[in-house]
Amino acid sequence: NEAPDDMYPQPVNMMCSRSLYLAVACFLCCIGSSIGFAPVKTVAGARSTNIQQLESSYRSNQQLLPKHLPGPRQPTLIYNGNPSKSLTSKVNKNKHKIAALAIVLAGIGFTAYPSPCFAASSILSGLTDGERIVVIIAHYLAFPACTLAMYALYKKMDIIQQRIYSPFTLMVGLVCIQLGLAFEMGNHHYTTDWGLKIAKTDLINGSFGFFTFGGNKINAIALKKKGVPLLRCPDFSKGIINGLVDLVAIIGDLFLLIATIIQPLLYVMLGRAGSNSVSILSSTVAGVFTLIRLWQHLGPNTYTFWGGTLFFVLVLSGVGFNVLYSMICVEFLHVAIGGSFVGAMIPFTIALWNAELPGPTDVDSGEVIKGVVG
Repeated sequence: NEAPDDMYPQPVNMMCSRSLYLAVACFLCCIGSSIGFAPVKTVAGARSTNIQQLESSYRSNQQLLPKHLPGPRQPTLIYNGNPSKSLTSKVNKNKHKIAALAIVLAGIGFTAYPSPCFAASSILSGLTDGERIVVIIAHYLAFPACTLAMYALYKKMDIIQQRIYSPFTLMVGLVCIQLGLAFEMGNHHYTTDWGLKIAKTDLINGSFGFFTFGGNKINAIALKKKGVPLLRCPDFSKGIINGLVDLVAIIGDLFLLIATIIQPLLYVMLGRAGSNSVSILSSTVAGVFTLIRLWQHLGPNTYTFWGGTLFFVLVLSGVGFNVLYSMICVEFLHVAIGGSFVGAMIPFTIALWNAELPGPTDVDSGEVIKGVVG
């Protein structure tokens, strides 16, 4: 069997695509390092702030006492809060660095990802029977993983519907991901015997890409802030920085929406390899938005932070293993590629399960005031 022609893109086209991706990555990195994440106060965060203010007031009063007079016995401040709050405090102090790092990783993800340019199929090592079983099991694990995420959404619906743009759209996105995985498994079984060495441009493969990539982009849009419309003018009333963040969110959401709608057309016109270049770029943007929105729009707390971060890291791991496969052509890496994308649903579910309401000072007419990325 010979690989289709669209699997061997011209070097010039690959260089141009990578240059474009690098430029976009640098632009996003500049925005992220300049703006960072604007935190949303929660009830737990407000309590932590009150304790810090109490400690600061106590130290100020002690400095006013004469040093030669024995002061009263210093009371011990007892803090019975969650130990994880100290980690959250450190995260807030380094929010700009985290923002820059997350978007730099995004840039690395889609600049390093080449269009598949594999060696001839004759030198690729195929799967053994045992390896094939492991790969199949790894793919089927996606269904319980996505079902668990849907269950977390169901259990936390009373909170999540007060925090994000559309819980129903989020549910649709999770269903789309599972449909995409079903098409993917059919494509693997009937076309490549669960390998990756031959990728055809056909209806099954195109449906796999549409539902899988589209589901992730739909989820990113669904996690927008409650009460913020999709089509709106950027709000510069709170300063230029906040206005620019709002503008980036508006452009990003429209880009994700348009990319989802036109993906079937791109697949027909450009084939699998050509349309994947656009899909990978849009999915990377969706990954960055999902990271930020899981953290901020469902929390912020330690669980939503690590849920969003690990979701994005695992997605990038899947991309990285795909790059590694293109270099060493070992078919068993398929289990690591699929496992990374399936595993990303676990931290996603953890973030949903730990959604919490914002503090009373942060809500105005149903809209969270201090948030990020729309």
